[in-house]
Amino acid sequence: LPPLRRAIAAVRDLGAPVILYVGGSSPHLEAMADSGADVLSVDWRLPLDEVRRRVGEGVALQGNLDPTRLFAPLPDVRAATREMLATHPGPGLIANLGHGLLPTTPVDAVRAFVETVRAAAGKAPRGNARGKPS
Repeated sequence: LPPLRRAIAAVRDLGAPVILYVGGSSPHLEAMADSGADVLSVDWRLPLDEVRRRVGEGVALQGNLDPTRLFAPLPDVRAATREMLATHPGPGLIANLGHGLLPTTPVDAVRAFVETVRAAAGKAPRGNARGKPS
């Protein structure tokens, strides 16, 4: 990990926060948490509560809904999002997918994910890209 630590330190020296994607690195989570990154971005294969237990409170987490869950009916997308959020009830979570969006992901499902996260955070829904309520 020394090269990773040096790269992260160089980016941090520029004043930028560092998000480190650790997908598929489950055996190395603890080392990744000590890398100097501000945030560990976690794929969908590990429950957030397990990741938090293993890495402690010194680093924020990002993730980790399975992107294929966005192909389910909208009520199921909302339920899956709430389930993901429930695995990390405290501060220090950036709600996101556990990997990138697939090109054919339904936009309405992405909207349902975002609205569910905002509702859980106690925030009002936002408008769409044109500034109109969705």
